[in-house]
Amino acid sequence: MNELSTYLKEKYPDIDDETLKIIDNRTIVKSYSNGEFMLREGKICNFIGFIVRGSARTYQYNPSGTEQTLYFSIENEWITSYHSFLMNKPSWITIECLEDSKVLLLPKSLLTQLYKETSIANYIGRLIAENLYLQEYERNKDLLTLSASQRYQKLIDTRPELLQRIKLQYIASYIGIAKESLSRIRNQKNTF
Repeated sequence: MNELSTYLKEKYPDIDDETLKIIDNRTIVKSYSNGEFMLREGKICNFIGFIVRGSARTYQYNPSGTEQTLYFSIENEWITSYHSFLMNKPSWITIECLEDSKVLLLPKSLLTQLYKETSIANYIGRLIAENLYLQEYERNKDLLTLSASQRYQKLIDTRPELLQRIKLQYIASYIGIAKESLSRIRNQKNTF
């Protein structure tokens, strides 16, 4: 069993061995170097990735041409350009590995086959989709309702491991501020 099958079996004990065998046989194991792209803007995303080792970020360019980090994914988390994946249209985001990473890619054709053949795959697929939606919802809500300082504090509280692994410029971009502004926020927090 590969790492994804082990994860799925632990998280969804009702998944049958035949489904896991299909996943094992058709999952693409891919290694990426730090800075390598899993997906570039303008390309169609035909996979959902599961990070076994490493980290990645999704980002887009805002109207002024500046990168804006949308999300980070680390071990045992999913990553994709979900809109592109669902609509079969060019992605407006880029996915970049931030560390040397091992990622298991589930091709769209595999998921389509599993959805047709097993109800448990439909259930798991729905839960993955719900998880991706909730990530995006939380991100949008935070950008609209929290100050930059509050967004940084939430990151500290909910995902502290990112602060040890992700460059500050990407953290600042995720929070929606310049790196210098993040430095001021960090300095203010250290004086209390």
